[in-house]
Amino acid sequence: NFCTWLVDKRRLDHHPLKGLKRPKVQHGKKPTLTADECGKVLTHAGARQATLAVMIFAGVRPSELTETRLIYGHRALVRVEGGKLKGRANRVTPMLPALRAYLADADNPVQVPPLTRYEREQIGTAAGITWKPDICRHTYISHRLQLAQNDALVAREAGTSEGIIYRHYHGLKTPAEARQWEKLRPAKS
Repeated sequence: NFCTWLVDKRRLDHHPLKGLKRPKVQHGKKPTLTADECGKVLTHAGARQATLAVMIFAGVRPSELTETRLIYGHRALVRVEGGKLKGRANRVTPMLPALRAYLADADNPVQVPPLTRYEREQIGTAAGITWKPDICRHTYISHRLQLAQNDALVAREAGTSEGIIYRHYHGLKTPAEARQWEKLRPAKS
């Protein structure tokens, strides 16, 4: 750095920063929804309930929705091929039972329509939730991590690194909270 260069050129007698330690960067925990908040948001989503369920139970970003395919069968999957993948070709996430229930309620679509930021905020306001960027994705990752107890698996499903998972998502949810989240189902009509 510049100070080292000044010492090397004998412009300074000693390095003024020698002995100082770098401050530790605090990596913030991501904002998430509780299972109750997920239930409220999904209830207030109306015709967009399937879209929100894909975001909450598969960790799909809003920008990825147009390139997300829902594959049904014995091993039901959510295949994400677009959006903000940061260099990753694509990813596959299992279709969790809660998501299958919400999609069955919507006649098992192969794709869901995207939600605009305005629509997400309107649904959040109706549910009494302050909408934060990627809150559905953070909700999925934190609950899924607690259930799977496998950083590598959740990182692969979410299309991110194990380091990100470890720094931002460990300890956000308790086992009881994760079980409550995975048991969410649409209200009977």
